[in-house]
Amino acid sequence: MRKHKKLKVLIISIITSIAAGVIIIPFIWMFLSAFKPSEEIMRVIPTFFPENPTFGAFKKVFKLLPFALFFRNSIIVSITVTCSVLFSSSLIGYCLAKFRFLGRDILFLLVLLTMVLPFEIIVIPLFILIRDLRMINSLQGLILPFVVDSFGIFLCTQFILGIPSDYMDAARIDGLSEWDIYLRIIIPLIKPVLSALCIFCFFWQWGFILWPLVVASSDKVKTIPLGIMLLQTQRGFIYDLTLAAASMTIAPTLIIFIIMRKYFVKGVALSGLKA
Repeated sequence: MRKHKKLKVLIISIITSIAAGVIIIPFIWMFLSAFKPSEEIMRVIPTFFPENPTFGAFKKVFKLLPFALFFRNSIIVSITVTCSVLFSSSLIGYCLAKFRFLGRDILFLLVLLTMVLPFEIIVIPLFILIRDLRMINSLQGLILPFVVDSFGIFLCTQFILGIPSDYMDAARIDGLSEWDIYLRIIIPLIKPVLSALCIFCFFWQWGFILWPLVVASSDKVKTIPLGIMLLQTQRGFIYDLTLAAASMTIAPTLIIFIIMRKYFVKGVALSGLKA
């Protein structure tokens, strides 16, 4: 039995390592290729490690494009949307999970139904709304449609349903208001799921291209994905500059994941069990 268990663990480890390699190696290759000159990237027999490492591509990116401005816009939009989603999802999730009111179940069902709709279906109505609000070519126009997220509401609601209501009842007896209960009891207890939601939301918003492509036509409000698209010419992408720009865009997502990694797996697992 021990031999079978060891063999099973060995097989699982090998399969997991291969799968991880398939996912990680392209990113490593992209990062290393950012330090290669264009001629070496286009070589028929490619090299994995750069033969003559250079920072020339990184310098050219900032000379050709206002990349620092794109980076700032992406940071502002991603952080603002993520904070708004965390606040709205936790607050609405608390109300849906712990309060009984007329139409609560129908409202929650409608929230779930919005998760089924692809974003492409609502692009035109959203564009008309943002246009009427005169938010075209503005950071507000990039942020406003995403301050509330149905997936975040679902995740927080399912997690909060598993919190015993006795905690809230005891707090009410002690004289705490509902707002204090939300801040001092609910928020500390749902930190794992909020951390997972933070990673999901920031990653999605950071690499999102469709909505900025529709709303942002001015360089003043363009985000990093649109900036990378500007590196495309009639002959295709400028590979060394594109790889350098893409390598720099990964840094914030890695930082967020490293900070939140302690709670990420726990949050996903617990929220799944509550479902």
